[in-house]
Amino acid sequence: VVHSYGYGKILLLDGEVAFTERDEFAYHEMIAHVPALHQAAPKNILTIGGGDGGACREFLKHPTVESVTVIEIDPTVTEACREHFESMAVSLDDPRVRLLHGDGQAFLDASDTLFDIIVVDSLDSAGEARFDEMLYTSIRQALSVEGCAVVQIPSPALSPERFAANARAIRPHFVSARPYLAYLPTNSTGMLSFILAETEQGRTSRNTQDLPGLRYINDGILNSAFQLPTFVESLLED
Repeated sequence: VVHSYGYGKILLLDGEVAFTERDEFAYHEMIAHVPALHQAAPKNILTIGGGDGGACREFLKHPTVESVTVIEIDPTVTEACREHFESMAVSLDDPRVRLLHGDGQAFLDASDTLFDIIVVDSLDSAGEARFDEMLYTSIRQALSVEGCAVVQIPSPALSPERFAANARAIRPHFVSARPYLAYLPTNSTGMLSFILAETEQGRTSRNTQDLPGLRYINDGILNSAFQLPTFVESLLED
């Protein structure tokens, strides 16, 4: 954890910026509210990663959420955030939250619980693809009938080949797999990319007006995030 001019405290993982106090809200709002707003009443959430509490904080803004399970492989992330990023980590103490330290794939293999939303919350600033089709298969099997998942994947601006490869890997497991973008100045190229993977197609989103404390996402952002630049669309062509 380092202090900076302008961006406050910064969490570094293996020398790469994970997030800063100033703009972490953009990442966490987009990874949590996009899937949550594509469900009528999400109740049970699983985040693989997210031991900082940021995504958890945003999910808990939805009044229908009954439980958030957080599987964080690195306990030192949680320890550092509890000490230095309290506004994020305090969400982990909510009675609806269960925090476990371990491997996400192993948890899915051992669990028979079905979740309405599964999020792979692993900010990939280096553009490396860390996940394989085994994880996507396990995620699909752990989703409820109307469930959906979000995976953060390499930026098309930094790693176009890896962006396309991840998109192709997810598609066979879901009825719909739609990439969307967000913008975060402190994340490598500034372009964050996610995929919303759904078990049914054509689902409409709810609006954002009843959610408290939003700083990035709104109804316009929610819809426009799926409108991709031409060079990104071309990466998705078969």
